[in-house]
Amino acid sequence: MTETQTEDETQPCANSECGSRVSALHPDTVRSKFGDFCSKKCRRRHTYIRMGGSEYGYELHIARRYGMTVEEYRQRVDAQHGRCAVCGDEPENGGRLHVDHNHESGAVRDLLCRPCNQALGLARDDPSRLRLMAAYLERHESKIL
Repeated sequence: MTETQTEDETQPCANSECGSRVSALHPDTVRSKFGDFCSKKCRRRHTYIRMGGSEYGYELHIARRYGMTVEEYRQRVDAQHGRCAVCGDEPENGGRLHVDHNHESGAVRDLLCRPCNQALGLARDDPSRLRLMAAYLERHESKIL
């Protein structure tokens, strides 16, 4: 609270997306060098936006989940020429490639498009299950519905 601010004065939350008013005396007010926020959630959202939005979120995700830096991720994308390691397609709708990893050891394998990454996950990363699925599709390929 500034020297001239009285107890009942409020100001806008420092998160520009929030329409709330903030009182320096309210117990939920979060103070920072960026201003006063109406809640911890608003402060986190402000930081998220300030740091780059979804790219910042993805950077945190790959660092926490896979121990990979953004630079390492970009090097892998470049090494794969921006294409899925399984099907060779580029990500759909300007999306990004997903980090595929061994669910038991946590070791990073390669980068995959969303459909290939989901298919491996749904098949429980089991090569024999995937071979059976391929054989099933091939058996039914020539049949007319």
